[in-house]
Amino acid sequence: MIYTSGSTGRPKGAMVEHRGMMNHLLAKIEELQITERSVVAQNASHCFDISVWQFFSALTQGGTTVIYPNDVILEPEAFLGQVMGDGVTILETVPSYLAVLLDRLEAERPSLTSLAYLVATGEALKRNVVQRWFSLYPAIPVVNAYGPTEASDDITHYIMDRTPDMESIPVGRPVRGFRIYIVDAYGQPCPLGVKGEIWVSGIGVGRGYLNDPERTALAFGEDPFVPEPGRRLYRTGDLGSWREGGVIEFFGRRDHQVKVRGYRIELGEIDNKLADHPAVTEAVVTALTNGAGESRLCAYYTGTQAPEPAELAAYLAGSLPHYMIPSHFVRLESMPVTANGKIDRKALPLPEEVVPGVRAEWSAPQTGLEAKLLRVWHDVLGSDDFGMNGSFFDLGGHSLKAIQLKEAVGRELLADLPLKAVFTHTTVREMAAYLAANQAGDSFYRALTRAAARDTYPVSAAQAEQLRLHEADPLGSRTHLMRALRIEGTPDAGRLQTAFRRVIARHETLRTSFERQDGTWVQRIHEEADFELAESAASPEALDAVIRSFLRPFRLEKAPLIRAELVWTGPDSSLLLIDLHRSIADGLSTGVLVSELLRFYAGEELPELHVQYKDYVVWQQSAVRSPEWLRQEAYWLEQLADAVPVTSLTAGADDPAGPEEDGRLTARLDPELAMQLRELAASRGATLYMVLLTAFSALLYKMTGQTDFVIPAPSAGRSHPGTADWIAPLGGTLAMRVRPDAGQTLLSLLEEVRETALAAFEHQDYPFQELLPKLEAGGWIPSGRPRFDLSFQVQNQPGDGLRTRDLLLTPYAERNGERMALLSAGAVDLGSGGIELLFEYAGGVFKPYELDRLMNGFVHLLKLTVSSPGSPLSELPEAEASAVPLGSGDFRG
Repeated sequence: MIYTSGSTGRPKGAMVEHRGMMNHLLAKIEELQITERSVVAQNASHCFDISVWQFFSALTQGGTTVIYPNDVILEPEAFLGQVMGDGVTILETVPSYLAVLLDRLEAERPSLTSLAYLVATGEALKRNVVQRWFSLYPAIPVVNAYGPTEASDDITHYIMDRTPDMESIPVGRPVRGFRIYIVDAYGQPCPLGVKGEIWVSGIGVGRGYLNDPERTALAFGEDPFVPEPGRRLYRTGDLGSWREGGVIEFFGRRDHQVKVRGYRIELGEIDNKLADHPAVTEAVVTALTNGAGESRLCAYYTGTQAPEPAELAAYLAGSLPHYMIPSHFVRLESMPVTANGKIDRKALPLPEEVVPGVRAEWSAPQTGLEAKLLRVWHDVLGSDDFGMNGSFFDLGGHSLKAIQLKEAVGRELLADLPLKAVFTHTTVREMAAYLAANQAGDSFYRALTRAAARDTYPVSAAQAEQLRLHEADPLGSRTHLMRALRIEGTPDAGRLQTAFRRVIARHETLRTSFERQDGTWVQRIHEEADFELAESAASPEALDAVIRSFLRPFRLEKAPLIRAELVWTGPDSSLLLIDLHRSIADGLSTGVLVSELLRFYAGEELPELHVQYKDYVVWQQSAVRSPEWLRQEAYWLEQLADAVPVTSLTAGADDPAGPEEDGRLTARLDPELAMQLRELAASRGATLYMVLLTAFSALLYKMTGQTDFVIPAPSAGRSHPGTADWIAPLGGTLAMRVRPDAGQTLLSLLEEVRETALAAFEHQDYPFQELLPKLEAGGWIPSGRPRFDLSFQVQNQPGDGLRTRDLLLTPYAERNGERMALLSAGAVDLGSGGIELLFEYAGGVFKPYELDRLMNGFVHLLKLTVSSPGSPLSELPEAEASAVPLGSGDFRG
């Protein structure tokens, strides 16, 4: 009978059998090569399971056991002196105590000539501890041992003769007499690399807990994977995953898995990363709840130095996502430990004050509304290192983030936040005051509800448009949404296919087919949809041909309207191709798809979507006669009724060429110019999109003399709470009308563009497809060509791609279906990677030299925008022909 601590604080009496303990002794004897010459240190409390093998393994082989009293163990210097004097060959300790011993060993550097093995157990062994050991004693192996009392102590060993080339130290392979399983929430075995609970079966599994049948039934049972009646199994409650080579990676207790701001976090992963910092000796992270009921991460560490919290946070940010960066850092002289030497988390002190640790300028929320709104800002901006007075734009906000913030406020606070309010109330404190003063009445963007179940559902205006295009050209690429992603690392095709299937199961649109009923399109949602990830191999030179052949027609009546292919270009390089029909997805959906794909690939769980796109379509059809709907319609009709969506740049031009004849030109801005553009946007309460569109409009005015342009941009269309993470055709078109004037300055034009964009964002839920018949009736759009000459957008694309623990995905190529305009201009915001200007154009209309000149002029206007913002448009100098190096041009056609 061995008592072990319980999560409730009440010890559990684990009943283990003699044969199980004998099996453990034999495992230690075999793997540690214990003989009559061995000397084993007995330094564990006799109350714990570790003591059993320490007492008896050497004695059974004619060797020696040296018993050390607790008062000696508590004095590291005295303990080390006796260990060396006694000629100990095998020493076992918990990693936190080993870190203390290493401080002494590094100071004195004794030879430890008799020691044959160092065994670490009881806690996660940090990589930096192993590095410290081997820097002193490269010839003495380290054994990382893992096992629960309920299975007679250690069930795995990992023997090292050097520091492994991996982020965390594995716990190894099963020892004799055991089988180990890593299972998901449904008790099914996890694939390689996917995290799950560790189950163990075999001779060492005990009978259960004394006088506790309820907890025994929860933790113990029969092995369901082996047809051997009576073979006992124990569910450890620990998290792990299989690594290549059949070793197990350990992630800590399942009850050390916490949820902070909606993210499920393994505290042990942060422990390991923080412990790798050169100034940190030991580290442990916990989740604390503040007075507002918010969970925050707090990191405790020991070390000879005291680095600033900002330094530690920046170090962690280099390898962990934002939500895993602790809000508090507390330096301790030493870690509190329990009687068996493990870190005592319950004894860790609370932080003295609530300081986020990264920014000095911190103002705490004063009301419940402020606290909730601050949490929403943290989630949307992906950081919690700011308080109530940080500016939305200084903190990295842009148009898409503003839309996401509006959606999040509606979802979390059940309040309407007009987009314009994001730009006029730019701090959390100002926005909270605005919301407090303006919350009233029924919301047009109220939370969606589930539609009544039926066999088929109506289609949206966006879907109807894509279905029309498909019928007109079923073999063409106008209705395809394709992404090609370069993969660094070696993906597991089976795991990747499972991840795709889980994404498809989560989103109804990916299980949707279309059919006609009485001449009208309807959508049918299937419970399941067969999906197979194709695999092929190709040389890097053949990839363009592979992508062209990958784009094949979809059958609308057959779900899913998505396909994917993994193309191997080498042993550790590949390309992932994804193609969706535009009737089920839009451009933002691809980002959602890839993000969820990687999260499922990594073994994460995602919550159920309570409402889906069909529910939105039903709401949309019920809203068509609402006052808000009619108001938005009236706005667009007034805005565009007398506008002409053509320019003299393309006067008289047709567009006979298809997408394969398109051309593309890019130019990377100078980093200093990019920084100045961002600063200008922030100072004017604008976004980068607004500043760039201002310069582009000024360029068009200078080149054509026109004073009225319609320059569309894609819209997110995700104003409703809960729609931000949908894979669905929610995106639309915002027709921005810009009217530059000769006497206008660049700053006044920026203000006009800003107001126009904000008004367009506020009216983005009215489908452009519904507006077209009303505009076309007046001959607004010439026939036989795209609806617009020009379009302009800024895409937000982090420069470092998307990654999992072992994979990095970066964009390689994309196809977006029907061309919005003859010339699609804009930029890619690469964040810290800078700004890249981008022109995509119809090869049958524009010549490469014309786009060369246009790009030169655009960069020239951007420079003037930051250097001469007060100059009238009429006085702006022309660009020189050689003003911009265009070495990144890519012309086709």
